Amino acid sequence: MKKLFQRRNSSRQHGKIPITVVILFAIGTFLVISTGANRKDIFSTAGKKTNGTGGFLYFAETTVPVLYDLNDKERRVREGFEQEFTAVQFSRMSGDDAMMR
Repeated sequence: MKKLFQRRNSSRQHGKIPITVVILFAIGTFLVISTGANRKDIFSTAGKKTNGTGGFLYFAETTVPVLYDLNDKERRVREGFEQEFTAVQFSRMSGDDAMMR
């Protein structure tokens, strides 16, 4: 009896199932392509202050306060930083123990 109902139901829905799959695939493809087309490359204009990065290419956050100047070359070598860079240190909230410039 159960097989009889399955056959009747599949004969009624025979044309609708492939169309549903094709429509869902088309909608998914459209969403992926339209999202990718509207994505901005934040690294192409990262140096500009008007960009969402504020003109900074990298951002780092520490769990403990950094109480020394990261721009001091001797201190940077002692801490293990080998590359040359310029750092801007700021506090996240008022009362944080970061050095302000």
